[in-house]
Amino acid sequence: MCDHYTQKFKECDHAVDLWDSFAPGHGMNGTYGDYMYVGRAVETINSHDVSTPLFYYLALQVAHDPVESPARFQAEYDPSTCPDVG
Repeated sequence: MCDHYTQKFKECDHAVDLWDSFAPGHGMNGTYGDYMYVGRAVETINSHDVSTPLFYYLALQVAHDPVESPARFQAEYDPSTCPDVG
């Protein structure tokens, strides 16, 4: 299981469950997963040469347990209908 903020395996303190191209993606610990992925997508799109086609598919993966989203997102849900929030 990976923690969505530290990007580390809960069973292992020295490994990250995040890859950046062909190497482990160290240095992003403490960043919410979706923010990392969207940030990288924006960087890639903004730096892409517009004279060549680009297809970019981004499927965000943190929409499941454990609930580790930023508090501003959790505040939008009623805890009585979403017992895992809050």
